[in-house]
Amino acid sequence: MIQIAMLLVGLTAAQDVPESPWGIAPSHSASVGVDRWATAIAETGICWMRGFYQRETDRVLGVAEKNGYQVAGILQWSRKGVKHTFPSDALPEWKAYVAAAVKKGQGRVRYWEVWNEPPNFSASKSPADYAKIVVAAYEAAKEVDPSVQIGLAAQSVNLNFLAQALDAGAAGCFDYVTVHPYEVMDLVARGCEPQYLSIVPTIRKLLADKSPTKKDVPIWITE
Repeated sequence: MIQIAMLLVGLTAAQDVPESPWGIAPSHSASVGVDRWATAIAETGICWMRGFYQRETDRVLGVAEKNGYQVAGILQWSRKGVKHTFPSDALPEWKAYVAAAVKKGQGRVRYWEVWNEPPNFSASKSPADYAKIVVAAYEAAKEVDPSVQIGLAAQSVNLNFLAQALDAGAAGCFDYVTVHPYEVMDLVARGCEPQYLSIVPTIRKLLADKSPTKKDVPIWITE
């Protein structure tokens, strides 16, 4: 599955990014087969790709770059033999994974969001556990490449989860915020467009309260 639903808010020309704010968010299988669709979608003017098959970084990024995409990665890893979860009890291993991913993509992948839709896809639903891996990812990534950008993420527009993660230590340890407002988008068809348009200003109010040094970071709608 390929989702054409990536919108970046708050990026400026000074940050050297493509003019189009739209991108694609391929599923795992679609990411593996990027060569089958990359050219056709690039011809529409879309120039961002969110998520890629990290086991074949060079091949996948080569296809993306050939077709003019700028790529944003997802940092998501758990120890083998345990249920997929935030690796808050395996921070050294998590940091090693992050460092290796950033190093492989250095000069090619500048943006990395921490987890896909947390607390989804994790046995732990704890904002505190998520905060631990955010801080560790931020530290590990910046050690490899200080210019790399780390994204704080949340399922839907889960402001409670974001607020609790920031209170638990994630404040200051991110460069942008990502959300997936499927449920809020559903309201638009019912005449409630103001709720959708309020997403960004509401997140900015939250950041101003919980992480004031990051109150003006870019906000990405990555699905």
